[in-house]
Amino acid sequence: MSIRRLMYVTVAAAFSALVLVGCVENDDDQGKENRDNPGGLGGDSKLVGDWLVDDVNGNNEKAVISFKPSGDFAGAYFQKIGNFWIEGTLGDGDKWSAKNGEIIVFHPDYPGENDTIQYAISGNTLTITGTDYECDWDGGKETCHKTGDFVETYTKINLSSLRSSFGTVHTANKTLNGDWTLQTGEVLKLYTYTCSGIGFYEYSQRYLTDYYDDKAWYTNGTRLFLLGLDKGDCKMIYNKWNDDHYEGDCSYTVAESIELNYSIASSGGVRTLTLTNSALGINDVWSERQYDYNNSMAKRSNAAKRSNEKYKKPFKIFSRTVR
Repeated sequence: MSIRRLMYVTVAAAFSALVLVGCVENDDDQGKENRDNPGGLGGDSKLVGDWLVDDVNGNNEKAVISFKPSGDFAGAYFQKIGNFWIEGTLGDGDKWSAKNGEIIVFHPDYPGENDTIQYAISGNTLTITGTDYECDWDGGKETCHKTGDFVETYTKINLSSLRSSFGTVHTANKTLNGDWTLQTGEVLKLYTYTCSGIGFYEYSQRYLTDYYDDKAWYTNGTRLFLLGLDKGDCKMIYNKWNDDHYEGDCSYTVAESIELNYSIASSGGVRTLTLTNSALGINDVWSERQYDYNNSMAKRSNAAKRSNEKYKKPFKIFSRTVR
């Protein structure tokens, strides 16, 4: 897996459904009217700015959501590894609108699948409330039931100042996100945010020489760095939603790393990712896995794919709920 803020399921709050191992997809659209853009972006100047997720504000990890004046909506997640940080981002293309005490975040790539959350602002504190639904897919039909309500708080900050306070911050080129396959059938998954952090899967230890539960990656120019991590101390954090505790805010150090040159190309609508390291004799051409969205089972896979990539449910992406 990757940086494991171990498996927080979205049964309550702060930013989106996400699934790798142990996560389940939930949906808070059921029981609400799925609305398209209700006419005009933005709407409440008090919302504009950066908000620190209070539940993810430790010594080794932090999370921020941002409402842009343009109506753009995005989030950032920071994980400390040794003496540097890696920043993961999400919410590309998402928009927001606010009126009558509600924030609507809508996803242009998935029309009609928008998130509606109630909110209130007092000073520098944003409070968000809403209802969670857990959904199942059976016989080509999605059914959902209410699992509870949630309340989450956020503190207004300046994202640029926060980022500067970290010192060295690496980022990952989001165009590398995806499921990549070789002709041999091997799979490489790269993602900039999921329930287990900023990381990747390689099923055959093709690049790292050992298996690591926790992995991460970042890019610098055309160089890709894959990291195998050792996990140090973690905090046991109380989960108010299920009266349990989970590991969080873990410290990490780099146990192994490999540097690769990368390039992305596209032909016939199919993207390829070429990874090379001449000193190690590596010259791999990966093809992005294609999904057929034209039938019900494929749509189910699409929903799972969105959940895995933490694309949907932006107010629960940094959820601190069930392990």
